[in-house]
Amino acid sequence: NNAYSFKLSKNTSMTVTWTKNTTTSTGTTYTKLTTTPSSWAGDYVIVGSVSGKYYALKATGTGTTLGATSSAVQLSTAGITMSGSKLTNVPTNYVYTCKKSGSYYYFKQKNSNNYLAYKSSGLTTSTSYTGKTTLWSLSISSGNVTMKSKSNTSYRLCFNTSSKMFRCYSNNTYKLY
Repeated sequence: NNAYSFKLSKNTSMTVTWTKNTTTSTGTTYTKLTTTPSSWAGDYVIVGSVSGKYYALKATGTGTTLGATSSAVQLSTAGITMSGSKLTNVPTNYVYTCKKSGSYYYFKQKNSNNYLAYKSSGLTTSTSYTGKTTLWSLSISSGNVTMKSKSNTSYRLCFNTSSKMFRCYSNNTYKLY
């Protein structure tokens, strides 16, 4: 079981939780990562937090702008249970499957054929992962994770705590620390 916490400057923080093969008769449990996994491949729930409230990135239809407040759903509203570092009762429309493509990764929405894609400092969906906009580099250093767009490596996926939405921001605006 693994998960990563993203912590960004003043208005931005983000957590990506992930696990491999922890499905039981009671469902799948997602647990926070604390170290770099041997493989990033697996299922993730993308979660942002502000003032003790947690929000999950909801998967939506093709070409949908995910960088909107309607795509960030409070865990309790989504029916997701958080207990310590574990998430349970996660509906599939909040799960993203990560797979490797060359030296990059792509994230496919579990309930559709849509992929997370960078779009002009925003976040959208695409029906193909072959373009640069759907490919991401992943790294972790000192417990901080970076998910950068291949299309524009100055931008990383973040959760904006003042607007309560997921977007891509430049390194100069929201740095991980």
